[in-house]
Amino acid sequence: MTTRRFTIEARPESVREARMVVRETLRYCGITDTDLAELATSELVSNAIEHGEEPVSVVVRCAGGMGRVEVHDASPDLPRRWQGGEGRAGTGLVIVDAFTPSWGVEPTPAGKAVWFQVATGPGGSLGT
Repeated sequence: MTTRRFTIEARPESVREARMVVRETLRYCGITDTDLAELATSELVSNAIEHGEEPVSVVVRCAGGMGRVEVHDASPDLPRRWQGGEGRAGTGLVIVDAFTPSWGVEPTPAGKAVWFQVATGPGGSLGT
């Protein structure tokens, strides 16, 4: 199993940094088509920066052809999915749901973790 954990500053520039580290780690694990994982990472990190509390950290785990990306923050408030209507709050989770095989939210002793999984498919691409 490969695990990489890193803490980011709660500022917009950190979204790019998180995407790069997730891409590098997933590629190291054999997942070569990382575009959708990077999109989902951007959404979750942006949500943690905008709605969560510091510290914000990202954990990437790879084992058995699966990759899991977790975004942790110190707020115990669980995110809610956009239900339509006015405003855009929660639309990022709609994107994560549409482009990843599975995702979820887990309370942690220090706040919460929002995660998604990707699978290695034929040719190393993301499976669905």
